Formats: sequence, structure tokens, C-alpha cells
Amino acid sequence: MSAVGEVADPSMGMVKSTAIIRDDDGIITVSSDNSIRVWLKRSNGQYWPSVCHFLTSAGRKIKIDHDSRQVFIGQESGTVQLFELSEDLNVLASKRVFNSHDVPVNDLALCKKKNWIISGGADGTISISEIGSGVKVSDYRCTIVPKNIDIDAESGVLFCGTSEGSIILVRISSDGICSEVNKLQGHTSEITSILWEPKTNFLFSCSTDKTIMCWDIGGKKGLYLRLQGHQDIPISLSFKDMSLYSIGTAGNCICWDMTKQRSAPPEWTESDSCEICKGPFFWNFKQMWEEKTMGKRQHHCRKCGKALCQKCASNQIVMPKLGFEFSPVRVCKSCSESVSDADKTPLAKMTSFNRQCINIEIDNTLSRVATINRNKSISLFNLEL
Repeated sequence: MSAVGEVADPSMGMVKSTAIIRDDDGIITVSSDNSIRVWLKRSNGQYWPSVCHFLTSAGRKIKIDHDSRQVFIGQESGTVQLFELSEDLNVLASKRVFNSHDVPVNDLALCKKKNWIISGGADGTISISEIGSGVKVSDYRCTIVPKNIDIDAESGVLFCGTSEGSIILVRISSDGICSEVNKLQGHTSEITSILWEPKTNFLFSCSTDKTIMCWDIGGKKGLYLRLQGHQDIPISLSFKDMSLYSIGTAGNCICWDMTKQRSAPPEWTESDSCEICKGPFFWNFKQMWEEKTMGKRQHHCRKCGKALCQKCASNQIVMPKLGFEFSPVRVCKSCSESVSDADKTPLAKMTSFNRQCINIEIDNTLSRVATINRNKSISLFNLEL
């Protein structure tokens, strides 16, 4: 992991979002002081702004189309503003304002096939607008507020990661009519990032529950993988060369080799007593009274899924093939003995940026990472694992 540079301006408000420019090591930022800035790396290695504009309300999300140099800013006011960046990176011209929402914009998605800009609002609405004309195509209200969105342009399915941990699949017809077609349940708390990978037809998501899910959407069999390796909260995902990169709030970056054979963990069984020693759990008052014994806390074997007590689930091992990559998890004795040393070999690699991050942007083409840090600075790194 090699450092590219650092952007620090004490006069700037807290940075809300950033986008990496593929020219001159540049980046674009929006901040709580309503500013939008274009930063370029100068000959002395320092970053200085080439453009600084002030919006009518603070920007929350940036989406950039590198081919057309169009820059979309989702704002606190609910509007989405379109800018166009000049080839010399010194002019950011305002082109259009989309009145998408009456509440703050949570996320943006670009559908180049239809020439649409799609936004998710804090009130649960999805707004679709035609970029060329500025005409609003449709509005759709989700049952749960979408925090993150991404789109499969080929099938017209919009993936909405929600504040409750579910992922809502919304099908958008050719004329922009939306309908909810499915809901994926796997996380237990708010989705922090969502990523559609069209080449593999995989959907990746991560959450404040510190878990990463890989959903096999293309297989249409409901298969999924659960990847657990972060001690911090993963907030950004990227996929390149059959490797998934996840970066968390403490700057920890994990590279998951998705060519390796993995399996979904078993479903946990429910029982009123330990499935090995038959001792009662603490809510099983009838058995506790009959046996004149104290109830035990319930645990689960992460390999077979059995409901166990502390004593019967005292063994702890790593199982990378089930997604338990770095931290040992509870298993029963028989499962512990069935896992060979070869099965404990890591299938992922970890490194750290040593930054306390509130947001992260990854550009696959440049293999570059921009971390928005808690001290208002922005750090740029080359992604090398």
C-alpha cells in the first residue's frame, strides 16, 4: 500500500463525499460548508484546489461519469445538481438541477444505458430523472429508507440497501415504472455499502454488523456467502480481478480471493436445551425445576449450527471456507476435530491505512483509494495487496 498524497485544508468543512479523477491524481470533494472543490496534485507533491464553488446547500454524495466528465452532486436540500468538468480540470460548469426530493439525498446511481440519474432520498423515495432533458421519469417510495443504491443496467433491477439491514430489489421498466420484486435478508443492522458486479452477477453488501454478504443473484437459487474478518465496520467495497476489497472505519483493508471455494455457514438450530449434554438453557424453567439445576446460556457451533452450552462449545477455530477468516469462532468438539490445518489456511489478506475513516472512495481503473478522515483530511493510496 503506497501513499499518493494528502489533502488538508483547515478552512474547509467536514468532507461528506469524494470522487477520484483519473487525470493528474485529482479528486473532487463536497463539504459541510456547502463547497465543492477540485483538488490537483502540484509539482511539489502538495494538493491545491483548482476549482472552488459554493452550493445553495451542502453536498452529501458525488457520482462521476468519467467518460463524459459529468459530475452529479446529491445535496442536503434534496436536489441533484449536474456539473461538467473541463478537460484542463480548471472549470466546473453547472449544467442542470434535478428537483428530485424534498429531503436529503442518501445516494446516487447512474444508469448510462438509459441516460438516467437515480437518487435515493432520506424519506424512502427513489427518484429517476432523464439526464439530457432534466425531466423526472418517475418516483417510487420504498417500504424502508434506502441508504445505499446500485443498479444492474441490463436487467433494470435497482438494489437498495436499507437502514434496517435488508436489501430491496426494485425492477425499473423501460418507461421508468418501479415495482418491488424481492427482499434479501442477511444483515442485522444498517447497510453501509452495496456493490453490483455485472461480470459475475454477484451483489456484495456490508453493514454495521461488521459482516460482508455475497449474493449470487445470477444463479437464481438464493445462494449467498457470509464473509467475516473486520473488527471495524466495513464501509466501502470494490471488486477487481476476481478479488473483493473491503475497507473499514479503522482503515483496515481486506482482499478476499473470490476464486477460492467457499460455503455458506449453516442455519442455527433452536432448542430449549444443549443438543450435546442436554442441559437446559436459562429460559427452560420446566427442565431447570425438574433437574434442580441452573440454566445455561445458548451458543451455536459455527460449523454444524447446533445449539450448545458454553462447555460444549468451548473450542474456537478459524474456518476461512465458511467466511470466518481471522478471528476464531465457537465450534463443538467433533467439528473442531474434523477441521484440518489445511482448512484453516487464510483465503484473504489484510493490510491497514492507519486512518480513522468516515467515508472511503475506491477507483478500480486506477486501483486508488481516497479515505475521508475524522480530522477533515483526505488521504490517497494506491491499492496494492
